[in-house]
Amino acid sequence: MRSSLLFFAALAMIVVASWLLRRAKRKKRPAGIAPVLLIIAGGAILLFVTVESFASILS
Repeated sequence: MRSSLLFFAALAMIVVASWLLRRAKRKKRPAGIAPVLLIIAGGAILLFVTVESFASILS
């Protein structure tokens, strides 16, 4: 249950970050550091959930 919530939260973070990057590109402005941090955090959470799921399957 907790893993699936974390998974969807991480996906939402990555979707929001990509939207922010696209919006900044369309307006020809620098996007700043926030979208990059969102993508890094979302990727780290996805990696954590994946490792945790495989560990629970193997044990």
